[in-house]
Order: sequence, then structure tokens, then C-alpha cells
Amino acid sequence: MEIDISKLRKENKREFEFDGEVKIDSSKLNFEITRPAKVKLLIKIFSDEVYLKGSFKVEAKLSCVKCLKEYHEVISDEFEAEYLNEDLYVEYTNSHGKDHYYNSKDVVKELLENNIIDVEKVILDYFLLNVTDYPICSPDCKGMDELKSYDNSGMDPRWQQLLNIK
Repeated sequence: MEIDISKLRKENKREFEFDGEVKIDSSKLNFEITRPAKVKLLIKIFSDEVYLKGSFKVEAKLSCVKCLKEYHEVISDEFEAEYLNEDLYVEYTNSHGKDHYYNSKDVVKELLENNIIDVEKVILDYFLLNVTDYPICSPDCKGMDELKSYDNSGMDPRWQQLLNIK
């Protein structure tokens, strides 16, 4: 889903709200997004910038890193972003030194390319930031039985002496 900001400006709209579903293409990911994302957006349009605030809820089919079973997880979050025209974006990036680091309270500033906001891309970016690197199906997942042979009691005695090195 793309939102054409120039079209909204021509219609003299300074605010745009969306509450609905957005299909996310997960073909290039290593997991499947099972349903369209539920998305709420508020877009405020100013002369040189566009402010975006929203929330999403996405259901994905992930594989547990311990037992390798697939399970479903719902991931949701809120986000904010500012889209700047090219001049403001260049000024913004030049005003930050190369040692500038973002923190979680910073509003993300993006370049408004071709006056289009690609909602699918925005949701996918924030979704990927919220997916854990090591998904586990449940806190009490024991893992695969084959891995249990590698705990300390199943250690090869030739390696046991390495535990005594200090």
C-alpha cells in the first residue's frame, strides 16, 4: 500500500487517517507472515515534512531455535517517523556527525522519495525490529532430545579436563 502525499496536498488534506489491513510480502523472509497486518496510521502533512504515527499487529509463523517446531506469534508495536523533503533531509544528515547514535526515543527521519510513503515497507521495517533473533515457542521449551546428549553429563571424558583449567 502506498500513500501519495502529493495527491493529498492537491486535495488540501493536512491529515490522513488509516485503520485497516495491509498485506505484507514475506517471500524474501525466513519465516511466513500468516495474515495481513492490522495497521492504524495518522499522517500529518506540513509544507516541508510529513509526520507519521501509527501502530501495527502482525502474526507470523516462526521456528523455535530449541525444538525446531513452528509456532505462531503475534508482534505489535507503535512507531513514529518524519519524512523530509530532499533539502531538509540533506541538512538533517549533514548536521549530525559520523559519531551520532540514535536512541529509542529518537523519531526516525526519512527521505520522502517521490512524495510516496510505502506503508508495507514501514510496517515490515518496524516488524523486523521487533522479531527476536532467537525465537522460542515457549519459555519452558526443553529443546530437541538429540541435544540433551551434549550436556555436561554426556561429555566426552577426553574434554572433561578442560573444565578444570582456570
